[in-house]
Amino acid sequence: MGADKIPGGSMRKFEYNGYFDMYKLYEEIINFLEDARNYDVTEKYYVEKNDEGKKELSSYFDGELHYTDYYQLMLVVRVIMKGKDTEIEINGKKRIMAKGTVKVIASRYIEVDFQNKRTKSALMEFATKIYDKYFGTDEIGDCVQLMGRDIQAIKSIVKNHVLLLPDQDTPGIQNG
Repeated sequence: MGADKIPGGSMRKFEYNGYFDMYKLYEEIINFLEDARNYDVTEKYYVEKNDEGKKELSSYFDGELHYTDYYQLMLVVRVIMKGKDTEIEINGKKRIMAKGTVKVIASRYIEVDFQNKRTKSALMEFATKIYDKYFGTDEIGDCVQLMGRDIQAIKSIVKNHVLLLPDQDTPGIQNG
């Protein structure tokens, strides 16, 4: 029997328009999850397209974080970057960057008893129900908050990386 899954909040979507380095930004997101937050990241889908200066990078990956022996946090992230190579000047140096859109869609859930440790005997099942009733809701709340902060951090990484277009008053379309 597989682990039970508890939704960790609503799906988050955000999008920014501007100038960016696709590969560097993608690497920053992955490195944050793996190195700073200790998620095990698994790419499920990764495609790059490059056609006469028009670039697209599309990826879908999972991040697993073992929170306790009982809870595993799961982030499911889709990153879509589209843009056209454009030469811009930054601090007096010319660089080629993509001018386009970065879109991120993230969802999250908690896998409960993902190692099937707590339901092997009637006594463990009873003890688990008592524990969950008095302590489990606090831990689940902590898990939801932690994943929410991680998604917010991904949003900040994207926002800080993208050089906004001059005519853009706000940092892109934000939903969530």
